[in-house]
Amino acid sequence: MLRVFLLSTVLLSTPAFADPFDSPVVEEKSKKVTKISVEMKVVSATTNGNKLDPKLVKLKRHFKDLKYTNFKLLDTKSAKLSKKDHKEFDLDNNRKVKVTVVDYNAKRARLKIEIHGSKNKKLLSSTMMVRRDSTPVIVALSDKKGGKLLLPFSVKN
Repeated sequence: MLRVFLLSTVLLSTPAFADPFDSPVVEEKSKKVTKISVEMKVVSATTNGNKLDPKLVKLKRHFKDLKYTNFKLLDTKSAKLSKKDHKEFDLDNNRKVKVTVVDYNAKRARLKIEIHGSKNKKLLSSTMMVRRDSTPVIVALSDKKGGKLLLPFSVKN
């Protein structure tokens, strides 16, 4: 009886071995993220000149295969959204972008992107997977000046 008592006292007083599943990665996944940050940049891309807006340096590698040589950041729009939430952004005089968070997990988010023109005519409706804290997904639209409007979408916690 004394041996059982001593053994149980020793076992209870010693620190337990680390559980291999008890790591910061697992803890981070178990934390519920209720909202994610969705960001949309509005970039003008033209063939007039050869400039890259300094605020777009991180996106330079994504633009390298395009025929355009001049990139200017026009606007940055963002919103904190929960699953199934949406946000509308004004793009220019007659176009709007509606972003809906369809679903997300620790690695990626699924966004539904809708672009509406004048009289609310749907110009684009697409669902895309966007890697979180990483590579943006870029949507391109014609602008009125012969260039393109690039819309890089990114998602962060």
